[in-house]
Amino acid sequence: MTVNSFEGKELPSKFTELPHEYVDRMAISLQEKNGVGISRLGAYAVHSLTYDALSNPLNERLHTGDGLIKRDKLIAGCIKSGLNELPAHKGPVVFHQERHSFHVGDTTVLTKFHNAVPEKGDPTTNHSSNHKVEVRVQSKTGRDISSLVESNGGESRIVLSPGTQLRTLSIESLTETNEYGIPLEREIIHAQEILPGDPDYLDQKSVHQNVLEQRANARSQESNNLDSSSQETRDVLNKDTASALDPNQSIPTAHARKKPDWSVLNKPTAHIQAAAIHSATSQSSIQELRFLRQEVHPEITTVNPNVYDFSQKEFRFNCTESVIAYEKQRRGVAAETLVKGVNITDKHDVVTKTAQSVISDQLNQTGSPKLECFPDIKWMDTVDLAGEISDSSSYDTKSFTHFIEGFQLEPLGTRAIVNYSYEGMVAGSEKISVGHTISAEKTKHGVVFFDPQMNRLALLPTESLSRLQYTIVYRPAKS
Repeated sequence: MTVNSFEGKELPSKFTELPHEYVDRMAISLQEKNGVGISRLGAYAVHSLTYDALSNPLNERLHTGDGLIKRDKLIAGCIKSGLNELPAHKGPVVFHQERHSFHVGDTTVLTKFHNAVPEKGDPTTNHSSNHKVEVRVQSKTGRDISSLVESNGGESRIVLSPGTQLRTLSIESLTETNEYGIPLEREIIHAQEILPGDPDYLDQKSVHQNVLEQRANARSQESNNLDSSSQETRDVLNKDTASALDPNQSIPTAHARKKPDWSVLNKPTAHIQAAAIHSATSQSSIQELRFLRQEVHPEITTVNPNVYDFSQKEFRFNCTESVIAYEKQRRGVAAETLVKGVNITDKHDVVTKTAQSVISDQLNQTGSPKLECFPDIKWMDTVDLAGEISDSSSYDTKSFTHFIEGFQLEPLGTRAIVNYSYEGMVAGSEKISVGHTISAEKTKHGVVFFDPQMNRLALLPTESLSRLQYTIVYRPAKS
């Protein structure tokens, strides 16, 4: 059974939408395609289980109790609520794991979500060579989520939820020889799901104790070096969250997200000594996207939306077009048709025009909103940026550090278009000139470098620059 992984899948979405947006979009698509008659939120919650990067960490915390917090209780409850909108799957299913805590005649409470498949009949054909334990269950409340799995190879996928109670009927031991002649021991657990009313069905107090014992056993198997303070913390968390496994409990459907502290992004790096915000100061593409949407421009992904469509390479050679489109959006011009792809064979015609003429032509054409705009371009030099803006194109090359130090003197909200080049390396020792155009803005969080072409914070070069030009395209009026 294949479980899709979020990381590395649909790579173009990495910088254009957040993970939950991607999952929501795919859930809606599958729901409509397969006619799944459940709520949109239910489909979203169930579909999230199909991504290892989203479900595995949650399952690990549910199983061990290590790091378990109240938010996990909320998430598990929402997923279970979505699963309960699907019809129950009744029949034999099988799932695999590395070790177990089943004992014949006892009732075991599942502590996490288990992915199962319909049983094939012969025990020897059900096992996975990667797991030592096979659990064969007569399911009564499992849910078939196959219609909400993006790619399942035609195989049904059944999910057993945390809180499901199983009575162990028997345990078989099976010894096999692998392809290298090494004997391998396997255990096959035969179990039956039990429901309220069954004499072996555990009450809530017993469920709580069963879960805590399983978590303690799981943690001891993973590590024998837990200190007393961390163990005490885990015990407190477990007592607070074991109720997440109660299948009858009402779970809230929303929670407040703590407002991020974006000041942590504003810092110097090894190659840029002045504090600023750019790709090297962020921790992940998700953090970048959240910051840019919330603090810079909510519609950033509409600036150059085709950049990650690898069938349209021209949208990866349009940085000048993109920064102009971005600036127009900031001035209130609708996003549609602002940016076009530049065919690589025509790129020479674009880059041979000076940055000053391109920006002046594009931003000051008839119909553009009239804002305070300074189209003159100035090379980095020792002139105070807060002073007169003038054309100083004869000055020598300076650095991003120097640009930041000067740009910090500008009024809050000032925006600039930055064009730079440096000597890159390709094909061994052959040097070529590499150039790019990005945007910069002075925000309350610091100087931000944004790459409108890539819909993300700018990845600034670590090489020494051969050229760095900028144009102040908007400066707020002084009060």
